[in-house]
Amino acid sequence: MSDLDRHLDEACCADLVLGLLPLDQQEQALAHAGRCAACEAMLRAHAGATVAARAAERGRASVLPLPVQRFLAGPRGWRGAAIAAAAAAVLLLVMLPSRQGPAPAQPPAAWLEPPGELVRTRAEGTLDPRLADALAAYERRELATAVAALREVQATGAAEQVRRLYLGHALLADAQPIEALAWLSSVERDRLPEPWRTQAAEALVAAWRANGQPAPADSLERTLAR
Repeated sequence: MSDLDRHLDEACCADLVLGLLPLDQQEQALAHAGRCAACEAMLRAHAGATVAARAAERGRASVLPLPVQRFLAGPRGWRGAAIAAAAAAVLLLVMLPSRQGPAPAQPPAAWLEPPGELVRTRAEGTLDPRLADALAAYERRELATAVAALREVQATGAAEQVRRLYLGHALLADAQPIEALAWLSSVERDRLPEPWRTQAAEALVAAWRANGQPAPADSLERTLAR
C-alpha cells in the first residue's frame, strides 16, 4: 500500500489540523482524503472541532494550516456549501453570550489513575519537568492550572500521548468538550498501558457524547464491551 492509499487515523487528523505534520506528510494525507470519503469526513470533524474550540477561546476565527484550508475550501462541488455552513456556525458560536461564571468541575466518568508511574515508565529521553508539575495539578483537581501547563509542555513519543490524554481529560472535566474531543481523539491508545488505555477510550466516549455525537460513542463502547 502506497502512502497515498494509506487511510488516516484519529491521531493523523488531529496532527494535521493542529499543524504538527511536515509539509510532505500533510500533502500525502490530504491527497488521500481527497479520494476517500470516510477519511475526508474524519478530517472535517477534526477541523470543525479545532476551529470551534479556538474561536470560542479567542473570540475570533482560527487559522488552520494553509494546505488544510485549501483542501477544505477548494472548488469541490457540494463541499463549498458545507464549509460555508460550518463557518457560519462557528461565527454564531463566537457571537453567543458566554456562560455566566465557571461551571463546577465534573469528571466525565472517573478521574484518570495517578500519572506518576505512567510518566516514569513512558518517558523517552529528557522529560520536560513542567509535565510533572502539570500532572500534579491534575491530581489536585486544579483544572485551569493543569490545562494551561499541559498546553505548553514539550513532550515526545509515549510521553506526548500521556500529555494529550491528561490535557483532554482535564478539558472535559472543565466543561470544554470541543477542544477535549480534539485532544482525546489524537491519543494513540495502543502506546499506553492499562488501565490508562481503557480510560483513554472511556474518556473519548464521554467527549463524543458531550459534543452531541452518540454514533461514534456507541461504536467505541461496543468495541470496549467486546
